[in-house]
Amino acid sequence: MKKILLICAGIIITSVSVYALNYLNYAEYLADKHVIVRQRPAENYALADKVLRQEVVGIAIRLTGLNFRSVESISLPDPYTCDNTFLDVKQNTPNSWACRSVEIAAKAGIITTNNKHFRPEADITRAEAIAMMLSAVKLMPKADDTKPWQETVMNTSKTLGILADDKLAADEKITRGELFYTVSRIIKVLYKQEIDYIDSLAQ
Repeated sequence: MKKILLICAGIIITSVSVYALNYLNYAEYLADKHVIVRQRPAENYALADKVLRQEVVGIAIRLTGLNFRSVESISLPDPYTCDNTFLDVKQNTPNSWACRSVEIAAKAGIITTNNKHFRPEADITRAEAIAMMLSAVKLMPKADDTKPWQETVMNTSKTLGILADDKLAADEKITRGELFYTVSRIIKVLYKQEIDYIDSLAQ
């Protein structure tokens, strides 16, 4: 019985280690690209943790700075005076940096201003996070009023091949590891667009 338990525990530990290692590779890749901040020790990436909405906004903005032909780079003015676009994001609320990123993202169409509460410190869902990323790099299709927006996001994600698993639910909270994987896959899509464009020049 003890042997069986030890074997099962070993399988679980190995699975977790492989999971973390795979996502760690994507985290390091994004750090190389300056899309996220490099963490040392690597455990500080906290790959299994959920992600705050304000964090994802920052990643989406930095994603636009990778110099892809089809993506307009978004800069963050410094200093910046908060316009109080959202009731829960102000000059120093919830911190000193969120307002600038969130409001610039709103002006760039990465996030909507239909809701006056942004909920910066709430854990973000899978559909919300992907929608921000796709909007930032102009891969988000026009809204279909006949469908929930989450369905459009997930269908687009499946078409682009950016999901870790096509069966993932839109409203689940996304982990940091999965987010890093998804963002890396989006970059791959953008690189393919660049290659296709170069190929078209020779025709």
